[in-house]
Amino acid sequence: MTMPVPPRSAWASGSSQVLAGTSRLAAARWACAQTPTYPLKLHKPRDGERPHQYSEDMSGEMAPGRGELRASDKDREQVVELLRVAAGDGRLSADELNERLEAALTARTYGELDALLTDLPGAGPALARGVAATLPKELTRIAVGSASAKRDGAWVVPQRMQVECKSGSVVLDFTGAVITSPTLEIEASVGSGSVTLVVPPDVLVDVEDVAVGSGSVQNRTRVAPGTPVRLRVHVTGKIGPGTIIVR
Repeated sequence: MTMPVPPRSAWASGSSQVLAGTSRLAAARWACAQTPTYPLKLHKPRDGERPHQYSEDMSGEMAPGRGELRASDKDREQVVELLRVAAGDGRLSADELNERLEAALTARTYGELDALLTDLPGAGPALARGVAATLPKELTRIAVGSASAKRDGAWVVPQRMQVECKSGSVVLDFTGAVITSPTLEIEASVGSGSVTLVVPPDVLVDVEDVAVGSGSVQNRTRVAPGTPVRLRVHVTGKIGPGTIIVR
């Protein structure tokens, strides 16, 4: 569209004092400032036409799709950690890991990071839901008296846990958990209560180092030979008349 440009006479008459002694560039800038502007209209794709990476929101402004949003250093760090865990599980070869690590460290957008995790179980969906900004805590503490506590669903497994259960109950359900580290250390202190670990087939639990008083420790799980272990849980601590059950 050709925009109307004020005649040179307007430059000299109405704004002679403003333009006096200025360069041609300054005069051109002044002329552009006097030119009326028109609101930008985005092209809306027709049926079968590929949409642009930017869309028009209700206010009429351009808004990038999620895949085009800029990723942060924290986002890149979590993807690097997820890739290393996947390699430790045997899901990525050394060459694949190096290639994806380089791509992750230089990624600019969420879309580029998502593409590195789409074929890894549990990792891609977590990033797509926005959990990608969540890194595992180093230590999580759970303490109950006669009450109960439960961790289930898509909770993020930390690197270490301290669980104190006097006469209540604690349930740690790993079947839907977000696992980003290959190991988990649990220090348990159980009185007359109970601590229950619910694990999927690719999580290995070791309870051999728990000191037992008059209670019991039961591990009813076993990882089948040849199954890649996604998480190794090492339980230590002591138990009175209560129980620790792994199922």
